[in-house]
Amino acid sequence: MNKTSILMIAMAVFPLAHAENSHIDQRLKYDFFSAELTSGTMSGLYAAGRSDNTTALSIGVSHQLAERRVLLISDYSARFYHPNDETIEQYRLRFGVGYHWPIIDKLDLVSHARVGMLRISSDYTVDNETRSVFGADIGLRYLIRPNWEASLFAEANYNHWQDEYVFTLRTDYRLTKRLSLGGLVTYRDGELQNINEVGITMRIHY
Repeated sequence: MNKTSILMIAMAVFPLAHAENSHIDQRLKYDFFSAELTSGTMSGLYAAGRSDNTTALSIGVSHQLAERRVLLISDYSARFYHPNDETIEQYRLRFGVGYHWPIIDKLDLVSHARVGMLRISSDYTVDNETRSVFGADIGLRYLIRPNWEASLFAEANYNHWQDEYVFTLRTDYRLTKRLSLGGLVTYRDGELQNINEVGITMRIHY
């Protein structure tokens, strides 16, 4: 095979390879279902001994309105505090809106506002208490690579019992066009308690 043939083959293959890479979407996605499972340790209000811990499961959905940057969001979470042999249950359902601003290529500033209901029950009380809850967050999402994202968020939540500030660092890796898996680290600072958590995350893109 002469040099001319090799050159012609290379010229034919390069556009095909370039076209294949062009199918990789290099934008941050805002249409997805999400799930998070976390576990951590706590101190303060609910802490009572060496075995103090908390576990939580949350699910949610995010939807971007057409080509606009407006987001519709909703989430539900079940959180369980375990001070020694006791259990305190916290269930929360929220709805909200959000917006994202592109700062530079592959880096977005994102903010959400949410309102909803919070129910708490424990081994100490007979009746469940339900109160309103509202909050807001702001953060950065960065697309490190076409299939790898990192984000950092600060969130403030307010309800009848206490105010809470949440700081979350997470990363998500896109395994397929529809599925992403990742992990997160969260610090929760309440008026009378502090919680450190780690967890796993999943997103199903649509």
